[in-house]
Parts: sequence; C-alpha cells; structure tokens
Amino acid sequence: MKLCLLTINAEGFDLPPYGIWILKAFINKYASVNSINVDVIVSSFNYQTSNETVVDYLNNINCDVIGFSMYIWNHIQIKELIHELKSKQQFFNTKLVLGGPHVSFDNKELKELVENNILDALVVGEGEKPLLHILKCLSMNQNITAYKGVYTLYKEHPELSSDLIIYDDNENINYLPNPYIELPELMDESLEKESIQYETSRGCPFNCTFCDQGHKPYKSITMERIESDLKFFADKNTKHTSFLDGTFNLSNKRTIKLLNLLTTYSRSWTFHAEIKPENLKLEEIQLMAQANCLSVELGLQSAHEKTLRLIKRRNNWSKIEQNVKYLIDYNIEVNVNTIIGLPEESLNDWYETLDYCFNLGNVKILSNVLKILPNTVMAEQIKQFGFDFDSTNYTIRKTNTFKKEEIEIATVINRLVDLFWNRTGTPSIIRTITKELFNGRFSLFLEELFYFLLKKPTLLEQQSYFYDSIYSFTQSLGIQTELKKIINNQLEKDYSLARGL
Repeated sequence: MKLCLLTINAEGFDLPPYGIWILKAFINKYASVNSINVDVIVSSFNYQTSNETVVDYLNNINCDVIGFSMYIWNHIQIKELIHELKSKQQFFNTKLVLGGPHVSFDNKELKELVENNILDALVVGEGEKPLLHILKCLSMNQNITAYKGVYTLYKEHPELSSDLIIYDDNENINYLPNPYIELPELMDESLEKESIQYETSRGCPFNCTFCDQGHKPYKSITMERIESDLKFFADKNTKHTSFLDGTFNLSNKRTIKLLNLLTTYSRSWTFHAEIKPENLKLEEIQLMAQANCLSVELGLQSAHEKTLRLIKRRNNWSKIEQNVKYLIDYNIEVNVNTIIGLPEESLNDWYETLDYCFNLGNVKILSNVLKILPNTVMAEQIKQFGFDFDSTNYTIRKTNTFKKEEIEIATVINRLVDLFWNRTGTPSIIRTITKELFNGRFSLFLEELFYFLLKKPTLLEQQSYFYDSIYSFTQSLGIQTELKKIINNQLEKDYSLARGL
C-alpha cells in the first residue's frame, strides 16, 4: 500500500511542514507491529502551485491513499483538489482522507463530502493514531470504521478490532518519534534550509476563546527524551531551531532544565520560541541569552482588561513590562502579537493597544485581523459579537463595534507599522517624532502618516521609501526650525544605519 501525505504551504513558508513529516515518522515506526505494509510519501507544494500540477503529480506516483492536511490558508484549494480527483477515473479506487487542525466534526460541508462518497474519512484532532487506524482497516481489506477522531460512513464493524499497538504513556508524548532522527531526508533538507522545527509539547492549559489549541490537554515529551533529541541536533550542527510549543515557558523548573540543555549541547545555534512573559524569571532570561535565543513571540492580543476577560485571558502588566525590558536588554528580539477586531473592541481600542506595545520599548508589533477558526469557543459566539467574516479565509469583515471601513483602515495602518517600524529595525526617528509631535501616541503618528500617504502613494513605491516618506511627512507638519533640524539629523542617522553606512 502506498500513502501520500500532501499539503500546500502558506505564502512565504519554505521549510518542510513538520506536521506531515511527523505523521510519516509515526506511521513508519508503528506500521509493521500493527501488520501494516505501507510506503509513505510526503509531498508539500508552494501556495502558487496549480491544481493541474498537483493532479499530474498524484497521477504519476499512483498512490492507494492520499491524506490531505488542511489549514485556513489552503482549505479552498484542498477541497477543489479533492473534487477534481474524485471526478477522474484513474482515482476512483484511491482512498481520500482529510485532516488538519481546522477539520471539525461540526463542519457540515466536510461531513457531506464523506456522506456523498467524495471523501473516505475525516480526521479531527491529532492525526497519528486515527491515520494508523485507517491504514489498518485498509490493510485488512475492510471499510474504514469509526475510531476516536475519525468520521466515516461505517460507524461499526465488529470484525475489526480498533486496538492499535503503540508504545504509549498517558503521562507524556514520548510515543511520537523525532522525525529528524527517523527520516534522514528530512534532516538533510532542513540542514540545507539552516533551520528546523521542534515540538516538545502539545496542547495548552489556557482557554483563549479565539484559539483552537486550548481544548487540547497539555502533554510533553520527557526531559530525558529532549536531552537525547538536542544532542542529536547538536551533532548535526543545526543552525536554528523554532520551538513549536504553544508556550515554551509554562514551568520555571522545566524551562531552566531545557535552557541548560540548550547551552550544554551547542553555543552556536539560535532558537525562537513563543513565551508567556509573566512566567519568566530573570534567571531564565539570562539563560535564554546564554543559549542564543534569537527571538521570542508573545501574545498580548489586547491592552484592555474587559476584552481580555471576554477572550478568557489574563495579563500581568507589571511583569510583562519588566520582563520585556529584560529581554531587550539581553538583545533578544521581542515580537508582540495583537488582534484587530476582538469582541467589543473598536478601532480606537486597537490604537490604544498599539500605543501600549510601542511604549514597551523597541519591540516588533505584529497584528492580524481576527479569524473565526473552527474548533474554538469564538466560533460559537458569532451572533453574540456580530462577527461578519469571510468563509474563504475565516477573517472578520466587521463586528458589532468595529465597522467594515475601520477594519480596512486598521489593515493599512498595520502595514505602515510593518514598513516604518518592524522592517526598519524600530528606528529612533519614529520614537522622536512620536514623542515631540504626537504626545507619545504612536497611533496618532500612524494615523497622520496614513492620511498623508493617501495623497502621495508614489512615495511607498520608491526604493528609499522610508527616508523619503518620513522626510516629506515631517516637512508637511510645519514644525519649528530647531525641532526640524533635530528630526532631520536623526532621520539621516537612522537612514545611514539602515543602509549600513
């Protein structure tokens, strides 16, 4: 039996997709002990790849089973591919299985694909054990039967035992193999990219209403296993590691052990992790610096207590501010996430969150328009908060408190944050202008810049858009000669640094 695990990557993503590679490693490890003879192929495509190219590829490799990994960025193309394959005679006997983090038992459209014999099964939640069950059914020439996490036409099948042989432990996820060790081709490709992705835990103990991870129980691999994995990565001279854990630093004791291992096995690699800044202690930040932590990401989302209560979050502001300062002092890049269009928030509320982030220091500010994801509490609150969202990409168009035209303005303002703040290395000239001309309100500077650039859109098309745009903008404000001189000198200094002069 030949299985193809297939996905279409998000725009800008060029690493091997960790999710389907770990599926392959898991199937390879447990297939033979479950009397399954299967050859697994991993296929990932650039987001620009045409359906025709993918279909031709699948026709050439001639698989018995195709497993699609669906995400919010590829769900339309994946569904188109499934329909196209089912319409072609050469795929009539091919079993089609759909999984991924945004497949849901509540999705009527996907369930109808199964009920109309277009799909053979849906996999909801973690995919390793359900996929192994599906392969076991097929290896015994049986219909795919129901199993935890599997939606299929055949709810019962007494001849087939659902018991799988897996070296399981309810206390940890050590049964998941390290795909880089099991699959040398994955390690080789990742070394070429000079970056790996690594998962030491799954699930999340928090219950943020917009997130699809909080309903999954938190489990991790053991520290002994992590030590073994990190030693392997060090022996391979890994350059950079992105930790996929929802929260890298849930436990101080565990985090310190992990950071000590990172410093023990290599001082040359760098790493990135998502953190909860309130949980950090200065000792951990110092160890992060010693372990060459390149960057961290923290989900602030909003600066408003009312909003945080609605999305079931709590932020300790003094600890956030203190630890962000420490991280910056230790030369660790801090990326702060905010969400546009959270429940009961307006454009002005989001502006206030931008101002809070700006005042944290030289942090990168990353904002996204709210997405109403399947398998989340927020998906059940659509009427309550007046979410009008695009079903093609799950992104909201408006809410009870955030008008459509305001969402459009926020989207452009967010682009200006990226162009004039993030990409230019949080330039001091922006801080100077904001302090001197806009009373320290970053959002006021951005809004004024937004209306100025509406009249001069060609400025952003120039190679030196930052220098030219800010220069023209400040000249238009009619500021005093002495302040103009200070700003121009600072601007020239920042621009020279940006060009490496």
